[in-house]
Amino acid sequence: GCFADGKNVECRFCGSGDFIDITCQTTTTTTTSTTTEPGLCPALTSVLKRCSDDGCTVLAGGMLSRTCRQYCEEHHLICVAAWEDSDDDCNVLASLSCDQIYQGTPDLICQCAPQPPPPAIW
Repeated sequence: GCFADGKNVECRFCGSGDFIDITCQTTTTTTTSTTTEPGLCPALTSVLKRCSDDGCTVLAGGMLSRTCRQYCEEHHLICVAAWEDSDDDCNVLASLSCDQIYQGTPDLICQCAPQPPPPAIW
């Protein structure tokens, strides 16, 4: 399925085989601007700026010595991607892994996503 690329976790169980009746989310990324279903991540805190319509990609504050994985997991979400911003905005200076700390910066762009459902056992 689409989970094989390691990025599109949210569509791992959609659209084919036993999961044909599960609608696949569509995600489009332009730098850090992402659109999926509206309101998937409305409760994120320490948000300096929203970088996507669904609220899942944000410029998060309070990130000194912290990773985007930690940030997303605090909100019961998974980390999809992480970046260092160029000037306190949603423009990317450097791509990071979800587990990477960017030394000396108080903010990072983090892309979170809802936890995928557990696999069905039949």
